[in-house]
Order: sequence, then C-alpha cells, then structure tokens
Amino acid sequence: MIVRLARHLQNGTLSHIGTALFIYAHPDDESFVSGTPLTLAAAGHTTALLTLTSGDAGLWLGKAQGSWSRPDLAAERAKEWAAAVECIGYRWSRLLRYPDGGLRDAPAEVITADVVAAIREVRPDIVCTFGPEGAGSEHDDHRSASYFAARGFARAALADQYPERGPAHVARRLFFSATPYVVDAPAAVGAVTPTHTIDVSAFETRKAAAFECHKTQHKDRDFFYELLKRRQGKEYFHLAIDRGSPAPDAGDLFGP
Repeated sequence: MIVRLARHLQNGTLSHIGTALFIYAHPDDESFVSGTPLTLAAAGHTTALLTLTSGDAGLWLGKAQGSWSRPDLAAERAKEWAAAVECIGYRWSRLLRYPDGGLRDAPAEVITADVVAAIREVRPDIVCTFGPEGAGSEHDDHRSASYFAARGFARAALADQYPERGPAHVARRLFFSATPYVVDAPAAVGAVTPTHTIDVSAFETRKAAAFECHKTQHKDRDFFYELLKRRQGKEYFHLAIDRGSPAPDAGDLFGP
C-alpha cells in the first residue's frame, strides 16, 4: 500500500506531525533515500540527519590516486554533504568524523554515546537507518551504522545510560532501509524485506539534485540512476522496533 503523506496532511488524515532522525554511515548515503525526508518535510514533519563518518577513504572522481590526502577528501566531502543537507532540507544535521572504512573498529561506548546524544537532542518519534545486512550491500560501515543506531535507540531511552548526554528520550519506532526482492537484482538478494512503502515520486528531481552535490563520488552515478529508475518513485522501510500502538499504516511511518 502506497500513501502520499502530503495528500493525507491536506485531507486532515495524517496521524500526527512528528520528527524523524535518519542515521547513516557516509556523506552521500543520505541521498539514496532522500525522497522520504523530502516527502515528510512537505507534510509538515521535522527531519534530521546524523552521518557517522567523514568519507575519507573513498575515491575522488577526476583526481588521480595519490594526488590528494584523506584529510583533503574529508574536507571536500563535508562541503558536498552540507550542500546535500541544504537541498534535502533537514532541520538538524550533524557530521561526525569517525574513520571511513573503520566504523566497526570505533570505540563502541564512545560512538554509542554520540548517537544517544543526537537522539536526546533531536527527540525524534522515529529513527531510520540501514538494516543489519548493510542495505543489501554488506558494507561493513553500513552494517556498523545499523548496529550503533539500534544500540543508541535502545540506550537513549534509559535514564541511567550516558546521563551526561541529556535527558532520556523514548523514540517510538526504529526503521531499517529495505528493498523488495527482485530476481536478477543482486543488491536485493540479502536486503531486509519491506513493511512500509513511501511514495516519493513528487521529489525525484530533488532527490537526484541531492546526489549530484556529491561530485567526488560520481563514480556511483550510474548505480544511483539505475536504482532511481528501478524503484519507480518509491522508497522502502522495514519496521524493526515498534513502541507505539496500534501498528502504523503501511504507507505512514509515524502511525497513530
């Protein structure tokens, strides 16, 4: 079932206005699922983004390997990330500087505390992140982002955990990015099965514009547009933890 959230707002049937926090590993990860925050913002929700690594271990399209340093790439990707954040319209955003490619080796208590701090500052109703399989790619940073987001989601609700990082906050729902299984689509073979489908067709042009901000990463341009075409104006999520009742409609991440 696909529901246009903006239409529901106009008709007065949207469950309520809330806040969504998206947690991803790298600068540019947010652009692949940017249709959902764009759709939510248009419906009156507040959206926020936490990116965990600097993206300093990738390639730099158009520049020869060895002609730039990791700090150079991190600085450039931070600029690209800021431009994409503005394009998507997040009301709150934070770029952490954990090492790209090394998120699984980051000190667990330190990074969990940072995620808890973000959740307690933003105080979201829902948190969205990668699935434990890494959004179908099995990328270690994506899998680690899922782990730390889920860990932070749980511990942010407990007043005795990281009390120096702000008052406890109980977010209602945790969602994983998901992909329907499609024969001959390798990325879908190990991906989490969707429970929710969001119609983002009204924002595909801005979604593409967000990705275009990441010029250093345009090696992935063909993949991005192939994915955009394959999904046909939809983005998918899997409801992993639900502290709300009753369960939300399959096209509404917030629910009653």
